[in-house]
Amino acid sequence: LCLPGVARADEAEELLAEGLVRLRVGKFKKSLKVLKRARRKAKDPQIKAKVYLNLGVVYAVLRKKRKARKSFTKALKLNPTLTLKKGEVKDKAINLCEEVRGGSKGKLVVKAEPAGAAVLLDGKELGKTPLTQELAVGAYKLVVRSADGMSTLSRDVVIRVDQETEVKGK
Repeated sequence: LCLPGVARADEAEELLAEGLVRLRVGKFKKSLKVLKRARRKAKDPQIKAKVYLNLGVVYAVLRKKRKARKSFTKALKLNPTLTLKKGEVKDKAINLCEEVRGGSKGKLVVKAEPAGAAVLLDGKELGKTPLTQELAVGAYKLVVRSADGMSTLSRDVVIRVDQETEVKGK
């Protein structure tokens, strides 16, 4: 049984893997060619996000900063939690990706009853509820602690490009 949609997804993943191998061995132009094919074949948004992220890396290495920014932006719109690891790619690609992440914003809205609960994000206090804060896209650890200290809400939140993430607690 051959399912065309499944075959295309597998092909996109295989092309992504091939592009990554070429990227790691320094064959940047060949990697670019393969990753562009993977981008065309990818239907799954998570695969497409990884393809865009790695296209951004290749463009950054090839000193095509505008194209790198555009690719990183598309990757973060599809998956704001993607990151590049130090030691696996060039620092200039990591720095450019983080610069794009910092400029890509979403909104966090925290509501709690009664008002006045402390809102902490990755351990840093943002303010008291009700709270609306613009943040760089990505994954964060949110803690909402009631004013009397009797109750705490803790959860992982993902801030997405140009979207509002709302958290309600009691």
